[in-house]
Amino acid sequence: MNAHLLFIPSHYFYPFVNDALKRLNLNCRTTVVPYNTFSHIPEIYRQHQDQCDAVLISGTSAKRILEFSIPMLIGNIAQQLYNTADSII
Repeated sequence: MNAHLLFIPSHYFYPFVNDALKRLNLNCRTTVVPYNTFSHIPEIYRQHQDQCDAVLISGTSAKRILEFSIPMLIGNIAQQLYNTADSII
């Protein structure tokens, strides 16, 4: 049984991903579905989740995740500073 990989690139990376997959000649089935917006990724995933063994996402999603996590990281640092100051006092 061959693995089935789902690639979800941005429209910008779509031709590069297709070209790379053709050159790699992988011993598995691959599906490449470009996303329009970041919020479109979960919809694509839900449509293909039962048919695929693995999902790879490329594009600006990593940037979006970092943008989302930075405020939480700053909040955690502030909380640690508060706890340190509270324990000293």
